[in-house]
Amino acid sequence: MANSNDKSKIHQIEITSLTDDIITFVLYNSNYGMANAIRRIILSEVPTLAIDIVNVYENTSAFHDEFIAHRLGLIPIDSRNIKQYEFRELCKCRETCSKCTIQYILEVQCKNRDKLEVTHYDIEFTGNEPNIPMPIPQGNKKKMNKNNIINNDVNDNYNMNNLDNDDNIKLENAIPIVSIAKNQMLKMKLIATKGIGKMHAKWIPGNVSYRIDHKVIIKHNLIDKLPREHKLLIINNLTNDCYTIQKENKNNGYNDNNRYDNVNGYDDDENAYDDIDITKKDIQLKLNENMSVVMAQNCIDLLNELGYKDIIKVVFDETKFHFKVETIGSMPPEQIVEMAMEILEDKLRSLEPKIKASFYSIEEVATQLKEQGVSLYGIDLDLD
Repeated sequence: MANSNDKSKIHQIEITSLTDDIITFVLYNSNYGMANAIRRIILSEVPTLAIDIVNVYENTSAFHDEFIAHRLGLIPIDSRNIKQYEFRELCKCRETCSKCTIQYILEVQCKNRDKLEVTHYDIEFTGNEPNIPMPIPQGNKKKMNKNNIINNDVNDNYNMNNLDNDDNIKLENAIPIVSIAKNQMLKMKLIATKGIGKMHAKWIPGNVSYRIDHKVIIKHNLIDKLPREHKLLIINNLTNDCYTIQKENKNNGYNDNNRYDNVNGYDDDENAYDDIDITKKDIQLKLNENMSVVMAQNCIDLLNELGYKDIIKVVFDETKFHFKVETIGSMPPEQIVEMAMEILEDKLRSLEPKIKASFYSIEEVATQLKEQGVSLYGIDLDLD
């Protein structure tokens, strides 16, 4: 275990960017085990709310009950206050209560048109309690339609009472559930519960990925010595952000200010090399050391095929990990990371006494065996 006084060995996190949907951060002084533990906890153990039980009273749509129930389960529900709710199996109530379940109703009928799209905005809470978690993005279909009608100067004779069954006006960010035809109806009772991704994918709070830090080492002096046709092959196998070349001027040769400008590859711009005399001038090619591992490996493979070795090398830092966490909308991305760290800390804290108990039990067994005269030769119990 690292010395707590040695700050260079302590795990550290630096947030590099944060938006409403995505957080990226760098994990320093770590290893694959810790990085993968964080990833797995985010995917499988950070709790959220999701629709778990669907009671179908009427479904005359073309879709089966199970199909609609599956779609309902994947709709994100506001889980920012997830700590206020209990897991249903651990709740002290007999069946359901406000601490372990949230009940909604989905009741829609297509009356006055040929087709109606049912979206998550049609899901309504059955009670009167304030601040109840609702599907994300939150909104009221009737209110949103009313605002849109007023803002769009619809005819004053429009019947505002028909808004619940009107989908003429497109609702922003609406999650479609099912489309129903004229005279078809849905009537369902929905029960949302607290769960984790280990139980079902509908409780996963978002997506997470990480990559280890890398550095691309390029011997630029050897790149400069490559033949012109080989440089063109390299350019054609890389994306535009991986290189710069000095563009030639038809009248004056190379630019006087010796500036490197981006030049698109063949696929992106057919006229990219119109101002370069392929037969007379050499290309001053500069490769970007910040290119991705994939692009660097493509370049290495090409150079190997051409007979050049060790011009480009990729070095990995296996103590530095770049994370990207994207939420599905049920909670902010920074909350996902924070809860994952709390869960990991609790796991490590609960593991410590078990390790100590296991060690003491081995020591006691060894003492008893010695008293009984049993030889411990060849058994390393590390009792010192």
